[in-house]
Amino acid sequence: MAKIFYIADYRAARTQTDHIAHGNIGQGAGAVGVWAKPGETGYAIAIVGETTEPELILNFILKNSAVGDINILRFLGHGQPGYVQMGRTGFTIPTINWFKKFADRFSSTGKIELHSCLVAGDKGRAAFVGDGLCQTMANYTNATVIAAEQKQLADIDWTFEGPIRHYKPWSDPANMPPVGPDGRYAGVPGPPG
Repeated sequence: MAKIFYIADYRAARTQTDHIAHGNIGQGAGAVGVWAKPGETGYAIAIVGETTEPELILNFILKNSAVGDINILRFLGHGQPGYVQMGRTGFTIPTINWFKKFADRFSSTGKIELHSCLVAGDKGRAAFVGDGLCQTMANYTNATVIAAEQKQLADIDWTFEGPIRHYKPWSDPANMPPVGPDGRYAGVPGPPG
């Protein structure tokens, strides 16, 4: 079973590979590729079409992993605060209930990396919505979620550009307050700024 997953939305993979020349990746306009971080083994790679339902993406990961098996799940897609473009609808607060299926799939040090622009937001309302998505994803999966505050560029080392945030799962996800479609936790005051 795979220990590391690389999942890329076609639109982001195409955009990034037009700018990267690495082996057979980025052979000119229209080339699409997703590459593993140098030195990593035991991985699975999937490129997602723009009409793919996000639930199919997650089912691919479930089919190719076992309980406690996933060390790293990396997503590459365009983003904005509280949103990762992935397939037809992407990942937002209203659609991340699918991630509950992963509650037992990650290792004790498992993490999800969201290689997408601005997902965590950088201040005010944008950060509040980004925090809602990322913290809820961490709670549902029992994995640390890492997301960027600023624009990102894909590179062969899968590094983040600029400030990032780490969201650790709450100790008891069953006690997590519900998150509404506006990204607010119940009982938590409105967004800052």
